[in-house]
Order: sequence, then structure tokens, then C-alpha cells
Amino acid sequence: MLKDKKGFTLVELIISMAVFTVVAGVVTIFMLNGTNSFNRTKKELDIQIQTQTLINQLDDMIRSANCVKYDKISSGSDTINTLTIYEIEEETVTPTATPGIGATPTPSPIAGVDPSKIIKKNVKSKKVVYWINSGTKIYYKEYSDDTTPVVYDASDDNLMADYITNFDATLTGSAVKIDLKMKNGTNKYSISETASMRNRMITYP
Repeated sequence: MLKDKKGFTLVELIISMAVFTVVAGVVTIFMLNGTNSFNRTKKELDIQIQTQTLINQLDDMIRSANCVKYDKISSGSDTINTLTIYEIEEETVTPTATPGIGATPTPSPIAGVDPSKIIKKNVKSKKVVYWINSGTKIYYKEYSDDTTPVVYDASDDNLMADYITNFDATLTGSAVKIDLKMKNGTNKYSISETASMRNRMITYP
């Protein structure tokens, strides 16, 4: 006797393919949504970590300084927001007819210092942090004196942080408030942090 041989009918095959297509589509949508969510979260986390790292670096620089300046410099169609962080040492010297660079040409008013002497201010370290408003990067340069001109170039060799949409600072006495805004894709992040100089403030020059 021959056994009955049953197979799939055309209708059953079409229905099976339709069900498989629907299931595959749903799975694909879930996978894409999961991947997009992961990418968004990763970008948001990356920008927060980078922002906090930058704030921590600036905080360390400011705390070890004794003079900080903030300027907005016009350069063609650009504005360069510049934070200059100094470490300055003072030296008591006898005044001359032509005091050296950074010397105060009048007798020192500081208590305990011979009034016939003057205070000479020597720059030990000059750290320059700047953001060019036409770009998205913050750059950093360091000098051991104040005689070398600062060149505000956009070189990745001096890159400190990326994704910057605004960099601003407010100086109040020995305190420096840093305001940062960053954007990576659709992810935006902003932070404000205040750091204070631990050393006695020095007016320079």
C-alpha cells in the first residue's frame, strides 16, 4: 500500500511567509530601536564625561593660579573667548631707571617690604584656554613667560575638548565661574562650575 503524502498547499505557504515577514519586521524594528537608543545614550554619556573632564582640568588650573583673566578677542569675523591663567611669583628688587618687564616702577606699598624697593612680577606659567566661536573645539596652550605672543590657531595638536557650542567665564574676586554648553548630534548638555584660586591674588601686570 502506498502511504498518503501530504505537503503544503500554496495558501498555507503564502500564509506562512506572511507570518514570517511580520515577525521578522517586528524583530527588526525592536533591534533598530534598541540600537538607536543605545547610540543616543552613549553620545549623551560621552558628552557628559568630556564636559566634566574639561571642568575638572580648568578647576585644577585655576586653583593653582594667582591671576586669571578672561577676554573676548575679535579676529576677523570670529570671536575668540580666552581664559588666561597665570602663576606669578613676586620678587623684591631695587628700582632702576628702566625697570624690567613686569616691574612696578613705584615703591612697594606692601607691609613689611622696604619702601625703597619695588615688587617685580615674574610669570612662571601662562596657560591659555580658548574657544573660537565659529568652531566646536576648545584649545589649550602653555607658556613659561609672558613675552611669547599667543597664536590662536585651530590645531588639533592643542585640542582640549570638542562639541563646544559656548564657553564663557565670569570673574568675581578670586572666584572664576565657568559656563559650558556642548552638543553632540541631538544631545545637548550644559554645566556651570565655580573654582577659586587658593593663592593670594596678584594683579598683573
